[in-house]
Amino acid sequence: MTKRFVLMRHAKSSWSTLDIDDHERPLNMRGRLASALMGAWLREQPWSIDLALISTSVRTKETWRLLSVVASTSAFRPNLYHAASEVLWSAVRAAPDSVETLFVLAHNPGIEAFLGGLPRGPRRVPTAALAVIEWSGEWADARPDLANIVAYEEPKGLV
Repeated sequence: MTKRFVLMRHAKSSWSTLDIDDHERPLNMRGRLASALMGAWLREQPWSIDLALISTSVRTKETWRLLSVVASTSAFRPNLYHAASEVLWSAVRAAPDSVETLFVLAHNPGIEAFLGGLPRGPRRVPTAALAVIEWSGEWADARPDLANIVAYEEPKGLV
């Protein structure tokens, strides 16, 4: 069975208040617009999200809300805040086999490391960009050499 993993970097955050903790930074206007664009792209896809795992930061929660996509199940995960590539792989491998499409919304540098480790993976991943990755097999068996990036989108490519 083909499994689908959508990995997205949060949208552009605000730096207007420098005394705020990084975890608490909200999106800026550009980030809110990019979230809406990416959400429209996601809603056009012929598949739906079965499970969404989202970092607990304010900017990832806000990105998720503005995407306006529906997931059968969603959960906020503290371990996804600035998660390394290995943590992202652990989240993928831990997905229940009943999940066909897994969505993870997290941060760099882990996302760039994850995607950069895939064949033909992008080396630079701007804010609000996402990759759709597929492979055949069970989640527990997922590994870079079996993964195939079938779509890669950035907000600037949708305007």
